[in-house]
Amino acid sequence: SNRHGIFLLTTFASENTIQGNYIGTDLTGAKRLGNFNNGIALATGARGNLIGGTGTGARNLISGNAQSGVYLLDSATTGNAIQGNYIGTDASGVLNLSNAADGVTISGAISNQIGGVSAGVRNVISGNAGRGVLIIGASSRSNSVAGNFIGTDVNGQAKLPNQLGGVEIFNASSNVIGSLTAAGRNVISGNQLSGVSLNDSNANANSVIGNFIGTDASGSNALGNSRSGVFISGVSSNTIGGAEAGARNVISGNGEHGLWLLDARARGNSIRGNYVGTDVNGNRRVGNANSGIRLETSANFIGGTDAATRNVISGNTNSGIYLYLASASNN
Repeated sequence: SNRHGIFLLTTFASENTIQGNYIGTDLTGAKRLGNFNNGIALATGARGNLIGGTGTGARNLISGNAQSGVYLLDSATTGNAIQGNYIGTDASGVLNLSNAADGVTISGAISNQIGGVSAGVRNVISGNAGRGVLIIGASSRSNSVAGNFIGTDVNGQAKLPNQLGGVEIFNASSNVIGSLTAAGRNVISGNQLSGVSLNDSNANANSVIGNFIGTDASGSNALGNSRSGVFISGVSSNTIGGAEAGARNVISGNGEHGLWLLDARARGNSIRGNYVGTDVNGNRRVGNANSGIRLETSANFIGGTDAATRNVISGNTNSGIYLYLASASNN
């Protein structure tokens, strides 16, 4: 009755494997024949399911549906892995075949994995009418989004935008976008709004580490998100980059600012060890079209006292760091 393509409901729907299907398209994978709700929905305690896997044969094509490609609901829905799929593209991974909402929506679910850090688990989450990935709700915590192409084609070389941005965390805490390993790097580029957005007062203690945000998969050429690379509004104590090896984000080539921090509640956020406006090697201009970092709030940390926490903020069209009026105090 819920009209999903596949519906996994309650703890009885656990430890299943869903591989090699076309969910929401015709048999060629080139035309929409969408389900009237989500492509795949997991709810009310569905646990430990694998959607996709490694290898071409394991890939699901989850596109053309009337809501999200994959929807995970409820705090008891945990330990699921979504890996190796095309979500929002056609079967070639090159053309748009959008789901009408998000590529993946996590609403209240805990400790689920989108992509991963090993070979063959990358999802291409592109071309959707909403966000690539939306993590929403106070109980949505400890989820991982790693190793994916979000807003690009399968090669990571051309834009295939999600219309409402790449990854949005709204009112959810303690999630990780990216990884300390190169295999777990997300390429979050080409999207119509910002690459990564952290919104609402409870979106705290999230980490954005090791990603390319606004470049192609090589980290050398602009493939910008149309708005900012990272947008932080009204949230505190999030980490963008870090001192650890592999934590650096390359945040370059975007249509507005590299990072934009807005609203008096956006306090205590840490921006460390990133390249903002350069290529992956830190020695060539791949500038953001406005400032590298725009601050309209107070008490945030940009850089640090040692080389490991140094940001390189260069090559941008406007300021490196722009502190806007009295609202940008005590940073």
